[in-house]
Amino acid sequence: MCRVLTQNYLKSILHYDLETGDWTWLKDRPYGAWIRKGDKAGSLSDDGYIVIQIDKIKYKAHILAWFYVTGIWPNLLIDHANTLKFDNSWINLREATPSQNLANRQKAYNNKSGFKGVCWNKSRSNWLVQLRKNGKAVFKKGFKRIERAAQEYDKAALIHFGPYASLNFPELRPQYQIDISTLIE
Repeated sequence: MCRVLTQNYLKSILHYDLETGDWTWLKDRPYGAWIRKGDKAGSLSDDGYIVIQIDKIKYKAHILAWFYVTGIWPNLLIDHANTLKFDNSWINLREATPSQNLANRQKAYNNKSGFKGVCWNKSRSNWLVQLRKNGKAVFKKGFKRIERAAQEYDKAALIHFGPYASLNFPELRPQYQIDISTLIE
């Protein structure tokens, strides 16, 4: 028989450290090799998330953290604000729509321009900036200089995604915020 995972049961077997995001077993557990009280819980999955197995069911640690703290299973996705999937500190976790979660991703591994949202447009011989929100194109423009294209991507991302925007130049976020405030009426 499979036990329903409640917040009380979760808190009775695991401790979640809000500052570090680490999980520790509070009781010995009979899984293959014994898990001892005080052992660190979880392992890194192939997709980069920490996964914890409870009563033969695997849970992503960031989802468990949300449930552990709030007492409710999230209705939306749980996003890692700093984009590090293994950083489950409470300050790094937030609810997000699928679109917001995608906006907070780093550039793709196969990106050739070196900048998020920027690619070479061979037919027009310029750098193309593209931004999508909820599956629809919301910004598309070409630029001669790659750095300018990357900056314009950042500005558009902040307009459409606010704090969920993962930027090419995060150190310029305050400057972009000032520029953007004049654009929004």
